[in-house]
Amino acid sequence: MKRVIVVTIALLTYAGACGQRSLTLPEALASVEANNPELKALRHEAEAAKAGGRAQSSMPDPEVSFGYLWSGRKDVSVSQGLDWATISGRRRAVSAAIDSLSESTYAVGRQDVLLRARLAYTGVVKSSLLVSLHTLRLDNATRLADMARRLLAAGGGRQSDVMAAALARAQALAELTRAQSELDTRMSELAALNGGEAIMAADTALTALGSLPGDFDSWYASVEVRVSPLALARARRGLASAEADVARAEAMPQVSLGYMGEFTPDESYQGVTLGVSLPLWSARRRARQSRLEAVSAQSRLEAEECRLRSTMRAAFNKTLMLGRVAAELRESLQLNDGRALAAAALSAGEMTAAEAIYAESLYYDAAVATVNAEAEYLMAIAELESCVIEL
Repeated sequence: MKRVIVVTIALLTYAGACGQRSLTLPEALASVEANNPELKALRHEAEAAKAGGRAQSSMPDPEVSFGYLWSGRKDVSVSQGLDWATISGRRRAVSAAIDSLSESTYAVGRQDVLLRARLAYTGVVKSSLLVSLHTLRLDNATRLADMARRLLAAGGGRQSDVMAAALARAQALAELTRAQSELDTRMSELAALNGGEAIMAADTALTALGSLPGDFDSWYASVEVRVSPLALARARRGLASAEADVARAEAMPQVSLGYMGEFTPDESYQGVTLGVSLPLWSARRRARQSRLEAVSAQSRLEAEECRLRSTMRAAFNKTLMLGRVAAELRESLQLNDGRALAAAALSAGEMTAAEAIYAESLYYDAAVATVNAEAEYLMAIAELESCVIEL
């Protein structure tokens, strides 16, 4: 019965993984991008917005009217408005700005989904490592508990050591159960992001999932044009500027050309018509509003540039600090593994079971802290890099 629960958990984990191909982080992100329903909806929304922008850039529809008077007279007229904003290409500029804004909005949504997928994948790897670590801890705690009972039966041990070993084993089992529950949660999150299809993590070490350069200024200079909030603010500024140009064109007199004919049983009259629309009342106010919106969009872009540089510098420095902590913990863990020494001292009677349990607990607590620190570092990298979109 020593390993019944451990074996049961391992079998359940294997059963969940059965039939699933293990994917590396880039492969998992590609799978999420292909299968995520939220991204599909965002893509359709972007295409709909672009189609709406193209529809607005078309010429006004022609107008045709036909009149029949009881005296036998017939009137026919055809007219086509000549929209200066369309003829001058300003509406096409608005359409292009809408395309840019739609793509930027989609890119930001895509980065958000991929960030959640990356965090879930990192959580899967972290939880898998913790499950393996706590499984080993439970196995060692079981071994120490057996050794303490044998020493007590041989007359060379103490009942307090047996009780301490039993408590250590129970704690190790509780930690293993908690780690397994977290693994199941992260697997469910990753599957939900992948359109309901489970993903198994092929990566077995957190250090393989990412790293960060040590110089913020050079890093930021290389990604500044691709920082998603700035790209979105630039796209909004471009749209506001294009719409202001259209509003100025709409404030000019609008011309329409056409044909008109009057037909009676005895005579007919026909010719060309010219119409002029004078935007006297509201066009200038709309143009002023559009200019103010363009100025506002420029101001928001400048404010966003100032805020983001400061915020991202702080996040970058925090991430570097987390990386140093994780590296120091990993190095200390590798240099100070005293489990074998504690087990040998216990067998030789040079250490009590309680002391051996304490020595092993120090190692496993440090190992868990190391895994958590490495995962926190990689999640900080993921959040920082999620601000950078692909152009």
